[in-house]
Amino acid sequence: MRTRRKVLWATLVGVVAAALAVLLVLIALGILVLPGTAPSATVNVTAVHFTILQGTNQTTGLPWFGPSPFNETGPANGYPLSVAPGAAFSVPVVLTNNDHVAHTLYSVGGTSPFTVTGTNPGLPVSFPPGEDEIFVISLTAPSGAGATVVLDITLNALPPSP
Repeated sequence: MRTRRKVLWATLVGVVAAALAVLLVLIALGILVLPGTAPSATVNVTAVHFTILQGTNQTTGLPWFGPSPFNETGPANGYPLSVAPGAAFSVPVVLTNNDHVAHTLYSVGGTSPFTVTGTNPGLPVSFPPGEDEIFVISLTAPSGAGATVVLDITLNALPPSP
């Protein structure tokens, strides 16, 4: 009986040691992650900082599309926004042409490491006077996980130089 008990204990110790070794290997390879040690798997956009390159109304002196720069931030505007690394996402903005004539948006740029992939409506796009228009910018998030950033976007409404 003692021999049988010793064999059972030895088997139990061997199984526990093997299980522990497998767990340690999985942790070392990053397959199994201990709670609280994993880096964030998302890119977190806390706000969008917009700059509009624009002219002014010749009568009032006010900018065509309002004050610039301005920020979109907070839960009411959908921020923070969590995006998977390298994933596509969109940022909508409402633009109001405060002038008495139409103005055109010619280009959109985002700061690295983000990439602007398109807009809706496509560029160039004309904004009628006095109208509110939703303009959507499509982007690709950076490929590195765990970033927390403010996204900078520049909207250019100045006509190209001849």
